[in-house]
Amino acid sequence: MYTRSAGQGLPVVLLHAFPLSSAMWLTQREGLSSSCEVVTPDLRGFGGSPLGDQEPSVDVMADDVARLLDHRGIDRAVVGGQSMGGYVTMAMCRRHPDRLLGVVLADTKAGADTEAARANRERVATTALEEGSSFLAGEMLPTLVGRTTTRSRAMV
Repeated sequence: MYTRSAGQGLPVVLLHAFPLSSAMWLTQREGLSSSCEVVTPDLRGFGGSPLGDQEPSVDVMADDVARLLDHRGIDRAVVGGQSMGGYVTMAMCRRHPDRLLGVVLADTKAGADTEAARANRERVATTALEEGSSFLAGEMLPTLVGRTTTRSRAMV
């Protein structure tokens, strides 16, 4: 599992949103590194982490995070995630509660998707398989970056 990390101290693991990578946490990683060990992995199938042979799921990704903690010699950490990363964080709560010092959930939800949301996820997955992932930028960017950011921070 590819990771970016910085700092020493309280271990904090931040899990990225779909379809991004750990790069999304650059500002937080730098900002917290003076007091925390900030670890930001690329979840399986994203960024620098391969998809692997297992059927991907938030449970499998949570187990990956637990193995990452083992690999780094971290017994317990604050684990947080945005959107899909939040789903993985909640799976950590279910599967590895003894590994958690705290939880941060951002722009995520605990309930199941509506049928419309589920159908849209299936459409996106099918299109990615048929056309490749490059279409995601045009599909997802308008929902990830608001007008104010686009106008005042074009580099984002």
